[in-house]
Amino acid sequence: MRKFVVFWTLPALTVLVLLSGVARPETLRGEGERRNVSLLRMELPRGFYSDERVILANDFLSALHRTGHFDIVDREDMSAILEELKFQASDLADEEEVVELGGMVGVDLFVTCTVKSVEGLYQIAARLISVETGRVEKIVSRRCLAKVDFLTAMFNEVAFDLAGEVERKGWVLIETNPSDAEVYLFGVGQGSTPLTLRLAPGPYLLSVERRGHVTRRKTLHVEEGRETSWNVELIEKKRYRLRDYIGGRGLWNRN
Repeated sequence: MRKFVVFWTLPALTVLVLLSGVARPETLRGEGERRNVSLLRMELPRGFYSDERVILANDFLSALHRTGHFDIVDREDMSAILEELKFQASDLADEEEVVELGGMVGVDLFVTCTVKSVEGLYQIAARLISVETGRVEKIVSRRCLAKVDFLTAMFNEVAFDLAGEVERKGWVLIETNPSDAEVYLFGVGQGSTPLTLRLAPGPYLLSVERRGHVTRRKTLHVEEGRETSWNVELIEKKRYRLRDYIGGRGLWNRN
């Protein structure tokens, strides 16, 4: 499948992000300190309009900012440097080039975000690349149904994991009666009830399905470090038999 690789070269879209020690949890600096990080590339599947690409880039950066580890600063010379070093749409496999580029723009880490469309799903993958070593320090991936609106919510999960902020996530407890119902998060299965999920703060579309029962859906707003419960009474689907329609209770004989 053909892809569009988007480099945010306009002043409002070419950005540097300041990040506080996200490469590894043990290297996190003190609270309030930050490290310089650049959003080097955002890659989207074919079919996105330019305004949608802008919105998604801003949503991703907003999610990073909400973690408390990121500040976003405009940078206008990234495109020229990328062209000069011939990075273009490459995966930055050459460690020496990564170190050189990082030194030129004055950053400690690069972050990239890739969205691929696979069989009706969006696969989101984000990477942190160390300028000091030229190597990938962390990879985070998430999946959701191929709907643009779902990407924004999943960016919360990606950003919190990149920042190593697992402890700040909230708990979502899902119970159903009867139990053993499948739970879906933005269309992707998570397991059977009773189930506990750990999610970053934000809104999430959840659904529960059980054979022979009506599917239930709900948008839950997860709060930082707090517990959210969803107790679901599942309703059995009505079952009709052929004799109900041709007998005394059927459509042709209601009396």
